[in-house]
Amino acid sequence: MNGDILDAKYIIFSGQELTAQQQASWFALTEHIDRFAAADLVIIAAPTWNWGIPYVLKHYIDVVTQPQLTFNWTPEDEDFVIKYLKLWLTTCMGCELKMINMTLSAAGEEELQKSYVQANEKIDEICNLMNSVEALI
Repeated sequence: MNGDILDAKYIIFSGQELTAQQQASWFALTEHIDRFAAADLVIIAAPTWNWGIPYVLKHYIDVVTQPQLTFNWTPEDEDFVIKYLKLWLTTCMGCELKMINMTLSAAGEEELQKSYVQANEKIDEICNLMNSVEALI
């Protein structure tokens, strides 16, 4: 993923026209995705690093996994990041968590604005809880 491909991705999402360089870069990416999708067998040999995959494999997955080409995101999709961060923060770092989840912008402007309101309410709740705990100390 380089600048031309990222620019092309966001230009496509916005419905604008690609430059010749962006078209060439996007075509190279889609060719790679098509080659991967057409494979009869894919073997992935990779270690597990701290409950995750190596960054090189993560980068490859990010390259061949593109919205509207290989999947369509919905707000109901499972979020593995939350599970990963909870595991790491509680198990390794000994943290007590108060999570604030926000809907991504792909859900649309109305849902995004609702998420901002809900996140701000949760932040206020957490701050009030922390202030009351500090008052007890």
